[in-house]
Amino acid sequence: MIFPKNLRRLRPGLSPVSQSPARSWAGRNPFQGGRAQGLGLLGSALLAGALLAADDKEPSAVSPLPAAVATTNPAAPVTNATAGVTSPGGRRMFTWQDLALLEYGDYLKALRAAGCPENRLRELVVGDVNELFDQKRLQEAMEFDVQWWKSNAVLRVAAEIEAEQQLGRETLRAEFLARHLGANQTNKFKLLPLVSGLRHALTGPVLGAFPLEKLSRVIEITLELPKRLRAYQAACQAEGRTRDPVEEVKMREEMRSQLRQVMTPGELEEYLVRTSATAATLRQDLRAFNPSEEEFKKVFRVLDPLKVRMQLEYGQERALSVRQRDEFQKSCDQVVQEVLPPERFKLYLVSRDPSYQQAVRQAANYKLDEKAIWRLYEAYREQAAKRDKIMKDKNLTPEEIEQALRSSAQDAQNLLTDLITAQQAVKQVP
Repeated sequence: MIFPKNLRRLRPGLSPVSQSPARSWAGRNPFQGGRAQGLGLLGSALLAGALLAADDKEPSAVSPLPAAVATTNPAAPVTNATAGVTSPGGRRMFTWQDLALLEYGDYLKALRAAGCPENRLRELVVGDVNELFDQKRLQEAMEFDVQWWKSNAVLRVAAEIEAEQQLGRETLRAEFLARHLGANQTNKFKLLPLVSGLRHALTGPVLGAFPLEKLSRVIEITLELPKRLRAYQAACQAEGRTRDPVEEVKMREEMRSQLRQVMTPGELEEYLVRTSATAATLRQDLRAFNPSEEEFKKVFRVLDPLKVRMQLEYGQERALSVRQRDEFQKSCDQVVQEVLPPERFKLYLVSRDPSYQQAVRQAANYKLDEKAIWRLYEAYREQAAKRDKIMKDKNLTPEEIEQALRSSAQDAQNLLTDLITAQQAVKQVP
């Protein structure tokens, strides 16, 4: 066995985010440097003997954690009997994945017995602990990810949930450090901050995989925007002037500009489809259309530039004249038509009809199928047409108008009742 090369360190299946700065020494002989270099082959031989003895045993069960960690930490590491990796020479090596195993402690004892300097052991353990929580950050980002393209998506984790996650992380990290390096020595270690993106919608396989430095910078940039908006709004109120929506849009664009310096184009899009004002409005506008994730991204890509350009000039859509609003809507429809299949684009247009939106809501409330949606849609369209006709009839008295409107609404309600009854009958068939 060649100790310097085969002892450590393989990283099976890790993403680039796990290559933490604390790992710069990884893969080198822990004995290298200073007086430890004089141990030479003797130290390596002693260590090799200890590790060979450990290799003869089956991997142990996970070393038990304190009850407080086991019960309060929602993100405890997942370990199993195959933890650890095997080198091409067949020798077992230990990584951050093995921190909870008994053999990891035996491994450290073997290093100490072979004369490895204590500061090197601290670097090794702290590096493993840092890397573990680098991986746990991605695990949490995946666990708390949501279907962000849905209209009911809750993108940001509640403060109390994130606080619970943070407490669990801190408790577990302290337990590992105390177990392997002794209690009350945390101030001697260079620990990475336990930063989380859960409350900032930085979840999923792209945003959740940000390295610590990049994640921290993105959070810093995004937190600056609400501060600037609040300061601007307070100044307007103090000076008695009306807020200019264009100025607020410019601030949001400045944030995007800063994020472009940190993120790749693909990462920035992943962030914007989750958190931008355009995306928030689009989620509600497309509620009845019910887009897939890819459809949402396609529509966002073509609409976001148009909407941002309009907002930079006018501030908001309601500032447009009727003619301008029609022209803007026509431009939006044209670009969306280019990215959706014909049938889906047809539904995209229909989904803006209030009658269709009402039909979708009722179908969702009563778990009705797609055919029921279209039958309800026709009923609600007919009801709307009757209502317009009734309201324009100058020959009707107020009492007659009320009676006619009630009768029209009852027709649609009767259809809904029939559809619900039919759906329940189908479910009861064995």
